[in-house]
Amino acid sequence: IFYEEISLSITESLQAKSVVTADEASSVRIGTEQMKEIQNFADRDNRQGMFAIVASGNDYEKFTVTSSGAVMSKGALEFDDPADNVSEFAIAYYASDGRIFTQNIELTLGDTFAGSSLITAEESHEVVFLLSDMSSLRNYAYKLDPGGPSGQFSIMKTGSDFDKFEIDEFGNVRATETLRKEVQENYQFQVKYQPAIGESFIETVDLY
Repeated sequence: IFYEEISLSITESLQAKSVVTADEASSVRIGTEQMKEIQNFADRDNRQGMFAIVASGNDYEKFTVTSSGAVMSKGALEFDDPADNVSEFAIAYYASDGRIFTQNIELTLGDTFAGSSLITAEESHEVVFLLSDMSSLRNYAYKLDPGGPSGQFSIMKTGSDFDKFEIDEFGNVRATETLRKEVQENYQFQVKYQPAIGESFIETVDLY
């Protein structure tokens, strides 16, 4: 009978990968909860080290990392910009004992299909505002149809104020009754744009 003694040494892995999705925005944030491996490593070091962006690849300059390890984009990321659709970069945690943990991040950007507008109007028997006052909705409609929206606008039947407004084929909205501030100070309703092809877009309007 032959016996061989085997000594097994288990070492800690010092890298991980996060695959993250986010909607286009003026500032995109990747929270610490989406990068648990590097956060756990920092916890074991009692957070005596520091986080940093790894200066490699084509995308790292778009992002910065906070002292807690959250990642923020330095500027807006646009779905329509092919360079922003998928970003690949890495952050590192430099531990107090000299070890370095690297978290690779793959960020996929999605399009947004909702927006909001805050509009003010004088008390009047005929309150009217234009598609251009609902900038997110207008931008989406013209993005799909640069020559002018060819889809359908509608007031969604949600909430308690939808029946006080109507919308024409060009996306312009008017009140169907006199709006008086002594009766009601603000109104909220939703406008929907359904293009001939593609996802619908919903704009929440707050009218004061």
